Amino acid sequence: MKILLTGASGFIGRTLLRRLQQEGHEVLALCHAHQENGMSLVSCDLSKPLTLAGTFDIIIHAAGISPAQTTSMKVFKHANVDSMENLLAWASAGHARRMIFLSSVSVYGKIQSACIDEDTPIIQPDDYGLSKYVAERLLLESTKVEGLVLRLPGVFGIQAERPWLAHVVQKCMRGEDVTIYAPEFVGNNYLYIEDLAAFILQLLEEKWTGKTLLLGLTKGIAIRQAVEVVRHKIGSGSRIVVEESKTAPFTLDVSRAVRHGFASHSFMSMIDGCLCGGGGSNHDDFVYATAIDKVAS
Repeated sequence: MKILLTGASGFIGRTLLRRLQQEGHEVLALCHAHQENGMSLVSCDLSKPLTLAGTFDIIIHAAGISPAQTTSMKVFKHANVDSMENLLAWASAGHARRMIFLSSVSVYGKIQSACIDEDTPIIQPDDYGLSKYVAERLLLESTKVEGLVLRLPGVFGIQAERPWLAHVVQKCMRGEDVTIYAPEFVGNNYLYIEDLAAFILQLLEEKWTGKTLLLGLTKGIAIRQAVEVVRHKIGSGSRIVVEESKTAPFTLDVSRAVRHGFASHSFMSMIDGCLCGGGGSNHDDFVYATAIDKVAS
C-alpha cells in the first residue's frame, strides 16, 4: 500500500514509519523542517498549500502541535487546522481518497461525566482541543475524502515526552516525589504506542467512512497502583504524595474501538515492554526533551 505519513519525525510518527516499513508498505514520510535519526524524510510545511506529486492509497495524519510546545491559538490554527485544510484540498484533487487523523481527548474540553465515549458532548475545549476538534470536523464533513478520527489519550512508550505517565517515569528515575490525585480511582487514560501502531496497521485494510474511535487501555488500573508499578520496575525510592483532586477523574469507554478489533496490552505489560528490556529497551532508552519537566503531575 502507498501511504503518505505526516509528522514522521515525532514520537508517534517515528514508530508508525518503522512499523509501516516493516510490513512492506511504501511510505512517503513528511516532517516539518528537518531529517532525524538517519531516516529519509521529506520536509513539508503543511500550513501552506501542498505541491507534492503522486497518488496515495491513504494519508495517516500524525502531524500537529501540542500545548507543551505553545499556548498560541494562531500557532494551533496553523499547525492543526490549516494543515488539515491543505491536506484535504490536496487529497481532493485526486491524490488520496482516505485519511486516518490522530486527534486527542482534549477535544472534549470540560468533561462532566465519569466515563466518556465518542458521543460525549464537547464543552468549552481549550485552544488546543478546539483546533483538534475543528480539524476533525473538516475531515468528517469532506465529501471527497473518507475519514477516520482516532481520539488519543497520552501515548506512552520509549522516548515519550509529554504524557503524565512519562513524567512519572522521569521523576522515579530521579528519585523525586510523585504527586497524584484520586489515588484509588481506576483509570485507563493511557495508550501504548505499539498498540496504536498495530491498530492503525489493521485499519488500513478496513472500511470505516466517517467514524470516530476513542482509544485507551482496555482494562484500567488505580492511579496509586500505576505509580507503584513504575517505582517497583525502576527500583526507585520516590515517595508518593497524595493531594486533593483539582478536577474529577474520568475513564474512557473504548468499546467501539474494541468492536473494530482494537486490543491493548495490560498496564503491567506496557511498563515491562518499556522498562524491563521488552523489545530490546532499557532504562537508558528513556531520553526526554526538557519540556517533560513542564508537564504537571
